[in-house]
Amino acid sequence: MSSAVAEQTIEGSSFIAPSWRRTHDDVSPSMADDRRRKRVRLGRGEVLLTVDGSDFPGWLDNALRALNAASALPQNWDTYGARPVNQRTLEYALQVLVEIMKDTSPSPEILATSHGGIQFLWNAPDRELKVAVNAPYRGEYYYCDESKKEEEEEPFSLEREGIVRRLADFVG
Repeated sequence: MSSAVAEQTIEGSSFIAPSWRRTHDDVSPSMADDRRRKRVRLGRGEVLLTVDGSDFPGWLDNALRALNAASALPQNWDTYGARPVNQRTLEYALQVLVEIMKDTSPSPEILATSHGGIQFLWNAPDRELKVAVNAPYRGEYYYCDESKKEEEEEPFSLEREGIVRRLADFVG
């Protein structure tokens, strides 16, 4: 009996991932030869990442290290009652990151939140983007550009166009 594996597909050079599923079976060996697969530890489980016809993005290894470090934090890690990161929240955070990032996207800072979630943070001299994944299918983002006097804060679940649009501001 194999352990539960979450599979994440990363397509093409944009690294947009349309599918996320949990399975108890290994990936079929009949997958196309131009697909690369990588099984990695994520918290208390594993994910099987697949990329079509390209290498894995450069930011992925650092992101996985940071997500695993966040998932290892115990109850009360901040001495103020912080909760540990829930495994499903961790998996959803990786899904969100893979869906919004491109191969040219800058790596975010990745932090655990005191409420058991994950936060991604991008900073530039006059811009900031924070993406908080609070629970599976629940999060919010905040964007601020001081030079343009723009500020935006929105919740998200399955629709992430606003985050992708704002993250594009960091790729120049």
